[in-house]
Amino acid sequence: MSLVPSNYLILDPASYTWEPMIGKRGKNKDEQIGWTTNEIDGCRMGITFSMSSQLWIHINMTDEIKKFIIASTEVTNKPCYNYIDISEKLL
Repeated sequence: MSLVPSNYLILDPASYTWEPMIGKRGKNKDEQIGWTTNEIDGCRMGITFSMSSQLWIHINMTDEIKKFIIASTEVTNKPCYNYIDISEKLL
């Protein structure tokens, strides 16, 4: 978990140069399908129309960002169960 200040440069959409994202194949070929930005310190943003025009922020965990980490955890994968396995465990 990290707490990056909201006014940090890489989180400010206005600090990027935005360009139209153009479809390369299918029914959206040569049509605008969203927006994409340049990279700043390995981070970039994008908006994809097919995903309800959601803003996506891609953050590269550089040393500059790592200084904001306040907690971390490690997860050990446990076995996966399907419905049959679960029902057998309940009987």
